[in-house]
Amino acid sequence: MLDDTVKEIINNEKRPEKKAKAIFNFVRDEIKFDIYVDFPDVGKILKRKAGACYHKAMVMVEMMKLAGIPARYHFVWIRKGGLKNILHPLVYRFWPEKFIHTYAEIKLNNKWIMLDATYDKKLHNKLIKSRLNFSRNKSNEKLDIDFSLQGSKSAQDLYIVEDAGCGDDLGKLKEHIRELPTFKRISTGSAGWLSQKQVKKIKKSHRFRY
Repeated sequence: MLDDTVKEIINNEKRPEKKAKAIFNFVRDEIKFDIYVDFPDVGKILKRKAGACYHKAMVMVEMMKLAGIPARYHFVWIRKGGLKNILHPLVYRFWPEKFIHTYAEIKLNNKWIMLDATYDKKLHNKLIKSRLNFSRNKSNEKLDIDFSLQGSKSAQDLYIVEDAGCGDDLGKLKEHIRELPTFKRISTGSAGWLSQKQVKKIKKSHRFRY
């Protein structure tokens, strides 16, 4: 399934930059951002067509590798403000003050570049229109989430406080979750079913606030 999807996305393209752009756009917009705290395989994420930052990174890394482009995970610590208005207010209250955010990196022209496809473009634009999340600060409204050979950022990258290194798997993220205090693990585990409706409200409404 994944092989066929990648072939369809790149459409016989041979140039690495063009293949990378096509895969990035697919992951950003066809896999909608939503709050899930689980570790399914890539096939399940594709069927669900939705996921959080690390789900999207999982798909991106695997697709890039299948397209012949070296890829890996990059981890950063970000402030929980990166999920303000996205998480249900109750979940946000108990969410860790800083947590690990995950995005994909690919190697092009002998250089590793970040490709963060966390927010799909529809959600990104809705957040700007509603002045929520990153766009509560008006100076952030010009954030460009399109593919770039200089690196593609997402809103979460505005909240980075510390680099946490790279990896070929999600071991660092899983370790972070295991090390959380029990009540924090419960809050992150509950994030999905309490926050998915929150994201849907934002996407459907003309202007949504809380």
